[in-house]
This record gives sequence, structure tokens and C-alpha cells, in this order.
Amino acid sequence: MITVRRVTLADLDDVMAMLERHIAACSVEYPKPDRDTLTRSVLSSSHYTAPIALLVAEGADGGLAGCAAAVVSRCLWSPTLVAQIVILLVEPEHRGRGRAFLALLNAVEKWAAEKECRQITFTLSSGIDDERTARALSKRGYVRTGIDTVKYLP
Repeated sequence: MITVRRVTLADLDDVMAMLERHIAACSVEYPKPDRDTLTRSVLSSSHYTAPIALLVAEGADGGLAGCAAAVVSRCLWSPTLVAQIVILLVEPEHRGRGRAFLALLNAVEKWAAEKECRQITFTLSSGIDDERTARALSKRGYVRTGIDTVKYLP
């Protein structure tokens, strides 16, 4: 059984460790997680100008199975609200069954609908099971729309 809930300060060490493990395993370069920044995000997530969701998936044993973060923004050329899944990661021991992934995805979709979003975007760029994740997203109605590129600035 997987349950999804908002991140709390008590989760910070586990979420930091999860992010660090995930980023170390990625085939692309991501900014290094910073505990102070994550703490401020957890404490002030309800005070951001744009709504933000910080979620964790908890396994039956009480340990964290994954986490997700999403933000809402207004489309630049339309009043449409768009949710962007910034991260959705599942611990290796919980991958392959889809339970933690789908629980987090369901929670983000529900949150986005509550925020009156009409679209959700999710960029797959970790290099960890991206194709399998894309197939799972396709089954849920997500459509591939392009290729993301990134340039790292000094």
C-alpha cells in the first residue's frame, strides 16, 4: 500500500538523500540539492506566488518510496493555467511495479485539477527508465510533444 502526502520538515533528511541518490544516477547534470533551499520550500510552499506541491509517497513500512514536486504557471499567450511536474522520482526498490509512480502521478493530477489547471507538462530527462516512464504516461493520456534541450551557464 502506497500513500501520498505533503512533505513535512520531518521528511527533509529522507527527501535530501533521495534527491542526492537520484541526481547521482542521472545521465544529465542537475543542480546539487541544498538543504536550506529545500527547507525554505517546505516551510513556505503555501506562500509562493505560484502554487507549488511537494509530495512524498510512503510505503507500507513507513519508508519513503518516492517524491514529486509540481508548480502552476499561466500560459504566456493564454489565461490557461498549466501545472509542470518538476520532479517525480521513485526509489529503485519501488520501481517496476508502478504503484508509487502512479500514486504520485494521481496526487499531482488531482492537485493540478484543484488549482484549475487545464494542462500538465512533465519533462523526462533523467536517463533513468525514461522510455518505460514515457510508455506509462502515454497510457495515462500524456502525449509526447517535443525534445527538450538544456545549456548549462557558467
